Amino acid sequence: MVGSIVRPVEIARADQLSEADAVRSRLDAAGIAARIEVDSRDGPSQLVVVVDAADEANARATATKKLAPPPDARPNCRFGWELLAVLAVGVIPNLLGSITSALHPGDPLPFWLDSLNLTVLCGCTIVATLHISRPGMADRERLGLTWPSLGDIVLAPFILVVSLFALRLSSLIPYPAGPTGQSLFALPAGAVEWSVAAGRYVVSAYAEELVYRVYLITRLTDLLGSHFQAIAIAAVLFASSHVYQGPLGTTNALFMGLAYGAIYSVNRRIWPLVFGHASYNTLLDYLHSA
Repeated sequence: MVGSIVRPVEIARADQLSEADAVRSRLDAAGIAARIEVDSRDGPSQLVVVVDAADEANARATATKKLAPPPDARPNCRFGWELLAVLAVGVIPNLLGSITSALHPGDPLPFWLDSLNLTVLCGCTIVATLHISRPGMADRERLGLTWPSLGDIVLAPFILVVSLFALRLSSLIPYPAGPTGQSLFALPAGAVEWSVAAGRYVVSAYAEELVYRVYLITRLTDLLGSHFQAIAIAAVLFASSHVYQGPLGTTNALFMGLAYGAIYSVNRRIWPLVFGHASYNTLLDYLHSA
């Protein structure tokens, strides 16, 4: 069993999480306790792999030892399969469900049943995504996956304003007449159902921000080497899962995806996006029910 680190000594530095995690995994395989820390004292943040001072010599020898790759090894193969697994549980089902609802809309489910269905499915997405991405995205603090803070709550209204601005910007574009997707869902009525609505939107917002912002932007940046491409691809996938809302809703989701991706890239916190996103969805329900 790998023990805890008492007196940390720096062994390696890296700009990308995948590089630091590769060093840490090599040390762990050699029985050397190692962890990844964030160092932002002298400029841009860097990832630092540290070990106990007593293991320094063995750790440096292990970290610098060249390992011959398998003959058929491919770069980023492991992360590629991890990405496909997350897409399979967190993106593709939403995309197919959205397309199906757009092509064959049906009667809305009762509010309580729709809330239960959404909460359970999003909860499963959260658990599966966190488990699948665990080996390559172990630094939860750097990814913003810690407990919410007061600063996260204070920033949430700004995220709500950004969301409303994206909606306003989307509404300026002329679209052909078509369904908006709002008729697919029952609206809450009464204090109890409104409380349930707020709760389910927090869960669904967390699932979407975890998949489309935290995971996809981080992992696509590692794989593509381009932060802007990662934000754009994640935003397109996010918009694709909202095609049931029609052209306006899809365009709005695209703008929100781009804005949320940019904010996450700067802030590196999931909770402001979750609270702002959930507030936006709840506000839309209120406006549609008025």
